[in-house]
Amino acid sequence: MDSLGYAFCRGRLLNSIEQDRGQYDKPIEISWATGTAMMVRKSVFDALEGFDENYFAHFEEIDLCWRLQRAGMKIAVIPSSVVYHLGGGTLQYTSPTKTYLNFRNALFTLFKNEPQKHIWWKFPLRMMLDGLAAIQFMAKGEFSFAYSVFKAHLSFYYQLRSLVRQRTRFNRLVQKSKLPNKRPMPIRYRGCLIWDYFIRGKRKFNQIVGDHVVPFETDI
Repeated sequence: MDSLGYAFCRGRLLNSIEQDRGQYDKPIEISWATGTAMMVRKSVFDALEGFDENYFAHFEEIDLCWRLQRAGMKIAVIPSSVVYHLGGGTLQYTSPTKTYLNFRNALFTLFKNEPQKHIWWKFPLRMMLDGLAAIQFMAKGEFSFAYSVFKAHLSFYYQLRSLVRQRTRFNRLVQKSKLPNKRPMPIRYRGCLIWDYFIRGKRKFNQIVGDHVVPFETDI
């Protein structure tokens, strides 16, 4: 995850997918694990109230992983594992609803987990970039997707009061679930994925992530 809450994967940046040459076969600590290949202790899952049911689909595992790490726990990937999964089983990749949920739930996640001292400047910047994404959709004649971005922002504002209460409640759960003598050290990319991808022309994970991965800030 980058500094503005954009999520990406080893081997996939936005719409660019790398050929698997074994370059990511090493187990490492990561920001988030995809829900289709995620294992977590039930006691921990229950203590943090698991997935946020308001999400319906998309980003709920990222939200949970962020909370887990803020509580001092680690997320790791084991590339030798084999996962059988049908992609797009809930929503088709070309569905405007999928776009709506991705943009909306990303805003929910950022608002609920980002340290308070950063929210005031990160949200305007994130929403401006979302606006540029909507303009790009319109330029390609994909007006239903552009509307999905606009709708996602409206939904965020509409639910803002509820999100403030959720932020407070989940923060209490995180504090209550913190591991003793464990300093939270979530992993995060300090740069901006959108800048790297569209301006710098970086299309591979290893081109942007090296020594630029730092712990999340946890003082919320």
